[in-house]
Amino acid sequence: MRKLLILSPQRIAAELRELRFATAADRRWHRKLWALGLRCVAWYFAGLVLIGWSMHTSNYPLAQLLFAAGLWIAALGPIVTALVFWLREFR
Repeated sequence: MRKLLILSPQRIAAELRELRFATAADRRWHRKLWALGLRCVAWYFAGLVLIGWSMHTSNYPLAQLLFAAGLWIAALGPIVTALVFWLREFR
């Protein structure tokens, strides 16, 4: 039986080097995405903490301020963080 494809040892070594480089690049990319996800979750959690604090304070103007700030931070914090990440990565 004849072999369909015969590769030289140099070609095999080059393919393995390229595969190792691509795997390392994938690992770096996934690590960056995990870090982005954690930052977005941290912003959301910070907003929830402010909303929770607003419900436990007896100072009405402060409660309104904390509630509004919590909503803004929980909603816009992850969006702005992700937008800045994508703009920096793909510029």
